[in-house]
This record gives sequence, structure tokens and C-alpha cells, in this order.
Amino acid sequence: MNPLYSFILIDDEPISNQLTEIQIKRVFDNATIAGFNDAKEALTTIEQDYNDFANGTIIFLDINMPYPGWDFLTAFGNMPANVTGRFKIYLLTALAEEEDMARAKNYPMVLGQLEKPLTKDLLLDLARK
Repeated sequence: MNPLYSFILIDDEPISNQLTEIQIKRVFDNATIAGFNDAKEALTTIEQDYNDFANGTIIFLDINMPYPGWDFLTAFGNMPANVTGRFKIYLLTALAEEEDMARAKNYPMVLGQLEKPLTKDLLLDLARK
């Protein structure tokens, strides 16, 4: 049986979520994917329905949104450990900036910063972790 891969996509650009979802499905045909164009809605869903997501669910979070990814991370970090511990967070950006990489170090739940678009090799590397 293939392992279950679970993802949450948070990006205010619907086309970005669609492209990321297509790439994930190409690599993991059995993946479950929840997409959000509103980070506040994603926070509410995670807080209320965290048990609906597989342990180890990967969150791809765009950091440049009307409700910034940084605010999402602060709110997420204030949730109980039994909620936050179920997720792995990677920041997504169209252009990696040193300032953002330095700032991301202030959020221990962030495992890395990735540039869009995601590639097959990158997704396979993340799945191995």
C-alpha cells in the first residue's frame, strides 16, 4: 500500500494553488490536498478540524498575502502543541529574499523556504523527510 500524503496549500493566488496541486498529484496520485486562498480561513480550519488531517501533513504557505504568512505563523504558533505537532510548514515564495529567509528563522515550526513553482524532485525530497 502506498503511503498517504497530505497537503494544505495556502496562497491568495488561486492559480498558484492550482499549479501546486497539479504538481503534487503528478508525484503523489493518492495525495489529499486542501487548498485555501485565505490564510485566516485556513487557520480556523486547522484549529477546528486538525484531526481530519494526517499526522505529518505538509503546509505550503505563501508569505506574501493580504493576511501575511508571518501573521499566520504567529497565530499557528499560539495553537496547542497537539495541533501544531501534526503539521510541517514550508514557506512558498516566487522569489527567495535573504530578509525573508532570516525572518523565517524566528519561527521554529518553519522547516524551510521554497521557491515556486515546486518541482517533482523537490516534492520527492520532502516526502523522504
